[in-house]
Amino acid sequence: GRLPLLNGSGSSNASCRKLRKSENASRRSSAIGNGPNVSASAMSRNRAWQPTVPSKPMSISSCVWTVRFHRGRILPGRIRTPLSAGIEQIRLATRRTLDWAARCKAAHNRDAGGMLFGIVQGGLDAELRADCARRLVEIGFDGYALGGLAVGEGQREMFRMLEATRLPAGRPRYLMGVGKPGDIVGAVARGIDMFDCVLPTRSGRTSQAFTRRGPVNLRNARHAADARPLDDKCACPACGHYSRAYLHHLERAREILGSMLLTWHNLHYYQDLMKGMRAAIGAETFAAFAEAFAAEQAMGDIAEI
Repeated sequence: GRLPLLNGSGSSNASCRKLRKSENASRRSSAIGNGPNVSASAMSRNRAWQPTVPSKPMSISSCVWTVRFHRGRILPGRIRTPLSAGIEQIRLATRRTLDWAARCKAAHNRDAGGMLFGIVQGGLDAELRADCARRLVEIGFDGYALGGLAVGEGQREMFRMLEATRLPAGRPRYLMGVGKPGDIVGAVARGIDMFDCVLPTRSGRTSQAFTRRGPVNLRNARHAADARPLDDKCACPACGHYSRAYLHHLERAREILGSMLLTWHNLHYYQDLMKGMRAAIGAETFAAFAEAFAAEQAMGDIAEI
């Protein structure tokens, strides 16, 4: 989540250099800040600067807040806790997440509209994630998100963390930054309701299409003379009006139309996938849906001509 800019005034270049030097020294000594604030020593060097208090609560993240001074403004940044971090560092980051959660809940103005989500953190420690989830539920939020996953830990570990996290069934549950079709189906099977990810559009811009039979790279030479559609059961314009050979040509020629069509296709595929899962849940046949999905994905792309 982004914090509002903290504006400053009357700052000299010397003050900027001193503040940057102080910040770099803090980083070298691994000092950890408690929020988007400037230390007392930095403020004493520039007494004209006064921090502004954020008017709205921010999203909660397991990270360390830092500040950068740039062109007369304080720019908040964040240092993510790496996947390889030790347990004590993860505990500290998770505790900060909970502190921010309580502060956000206290500051949230329901009359302004919107929903406030608490974000479960805890790295790959199942006990820590379970405890974080329990304490967030005690604070009480409109919905709950799971952060810090899909960052290289692998699907098995991600699913293990989802299974260890118990959240209220009556509140939306949101898995942040996920993901591939198989990740989404597996997460829904474990109680997740909401997702966000750049993958459909980013992949569309890099020649990759998602289909019922798995991903397809349209730059591969095997598609150069293939007159068949990308997916014969897809109703998007890319599949309905263009052949694999033409899509391959667009990608090899670096024509922007290729990125546009593959992005359109990927978004359509993801929407169809979500629609199919909603229908299966409503019909109480989700287990069969997930099994059929996995079997079709395992088949791989259609045979080369």
